[in-house]
Amino acid sequence: MKRTKTKQVLAIIAIVVLLSMYVLSFIFALIHNSFAQTMLKISIICTSVIPIIIYIIMMFFKLGHRKDSDEDM
Repeated sequence: MKRTKTKQVLAIIAIVVLLSMYVLSFIFALIHNSFAQTMLKISIICTSVIPIIIYIIMMFFKLGHRKDSDEDM
């Protein structure tokens, strides 16, 4: 049950970060800022990179806790 909670928290954090990046890109585009195009490119790249990083973190977290449960036996 605890793993599910960790996954949910990481998923919510990822959603908030990605949505805020796209909203900022949109706002920069509306105010005709030169940073808007760069921000959009960064947002598109992070759409793939952030879930990959979260998956790697969860994998290492799972591997680290597997050793703890083996020592208890």
